Amino acid sequence: MVGNGVDVLYATPAIKVVSVDIDYFSTVDVIADAHNLPFKTNFFDAIIYQAVLEHVIDSRRGVSEACRVMRPQGLIYSEIPFMQQVHNKPYNFSRYTLVGHACHLRSFQPLACGTVVGPASTFAWSFLYLLMSLGCDKKSSAYLGILANFLAFPITFLDFWLNGRHLSADSAGGTFFLGTLLDRPQSIDYIINYDFSSNDQD
Repeated sequence: MVGNGVDVLYATPAIKVVSVDIDYFSTVDVIADAHNLPFKTNFFDAIIYQAVLEHVIDSRRGVSEACRVMRPQGLIYSEIPFMQQVHNKPYNFSRYTLVGHACHLRSFQPLACGTVVGPASTFAWSFLYLLMSLGCDKKSSAYLGILANFLAFPITFLDFWLNGRHLSADSAGGTFFLGTLLDRPQSIDYIINYDFSSNDQD
């Protein structure tokens, strides 16, 4: 499935894109499990994980597979939810802080990282799910969801101002990580002491 913002890759003839998903969509080239990718070692120059790792049961094994099929110094771009409600259940297993995201991808040197869904959108989602939870059945929850979206939508525009500020990642709906493959993983201490604010390039 094609994620948000990657259309430009498909429109660039010099870039060969292979879309992988566990389900079939018209844009999917290969149906595969992220735990066992059907590609040779050192096959790709870059990998994009867009809303993927939270749906992988053993996400560490998934990242290990990404490292295997990536060429030396290859690029990874990953987006993971943090303060976001469950979606695509029951296949929704994990959430990560920005530091947790980086620890998960510590086989990569951070190049840029930060907020991909800001605090205002997080608030709007929480309000949406709060109102929907008041419904007695699916139909009433759907109507309450429409009302919640109408009331909360203007609040989301605050993210244009909030994203990139020093606390935005602490209450983000999701974070992103861009990095390049290392010969060996960074230590946990390195990641914990890393100054993520200098790389927050939302």
